[in-house]
Formats: sequence, structure tokens, C-alpha cells
Amino acid sequence: RRRAGAGGTAPLGSVLDGTLLLLGERARGVVRVEIDARLLVRPLVGDRTRLEQVVINLLQNAIEAVDGRPDGRVTLTAALADGSIELTVADNGPGLDPTIAASLFTPFASAKPEGLGLGLAIARDIAREFGGDITHRPGPTGATFIARLKTA
Repeated sequence: RRRAGAGGTAPLGSVLDGTLLLLGERARGVVRVEIDARLLVRPLVGDRTRLEQVVINLLQNAIEAVDGRPDGRVTLTAALADGSIELTVADNGPGLDPTIAASLFTPFASAKPEGLGLGLAIARDIAREFGGDITHRPGPTGATFIARLKTA
């Protein structure tokens, strides 16, 4: 269900702390956060809970992609980019089937047999509501998603 847009700001560090707390054990030992501490205090446009929802979705997808792999890893990085922070979530999983790549953000389109196909669509809607976006960048291995989140 859509909520009316909530105003406010939330520091990146607070959003990431909440995200990692909610993911708990699933993230430990798999997710590496490589973010300059100076970026963690930067305020993002949007309310913390909804921003967490964006990052949780991207990290959960990446964690599921590497599940069961002995060398499975997910890396979360951030960089300043033109009034935004670009959060990059990259995994070394099997990558995405090119036939689904064009419809990744379409509701009810999923690369997972048991997936509903709503996570990325909702996450992208939230990011866009706050002036950002989410994109997929194909790579030689795994999958990479970039969440551009507007800074306040």
C-alpha cells in the first residue's frame, strides 16, 4: 500500500545502521560496508524507515544471490555524485538473466521462481519519490545495483 510522501531527512549512517540491524544474521559475514565515515553523516531526503526499505531490498536480493556460495560476498559502497549519494550494492552471485533485465523494475516481473516481483518496483518508487532512482548495471560477474539518493 502506498503511503503519502513523508518529509524529513535521515543521515546515511542512521539508514545503514537500521538496515543492518533489521537484516541481522543474514548480513553478517556476507555484507561488507566500505563507506567513508564522512559520508555517513550526510543527510538524505526522505524518512528513515522508507529509505531503509530501499536499501534492505537491494541487500536482501544480493544476499539471496550469493546464498550457498562458499565465496559469496556483497559489497556496499557509497560516493557523492551531483547532489546525491550513490549507494552501490554489488554481489558475486550468478548475475541476472539478460532476458529479465529489461523488466527488473516492472511490478510482478521476477527473476526468482518464488519471487513476487514487487521489491525492486517498490524500492525504485520510493527512491524516485525522494528525488533519486535505482538502476542496474550489468557486469562481468554478479549483479550491481545503484541507488541514487538525494542529499538534503
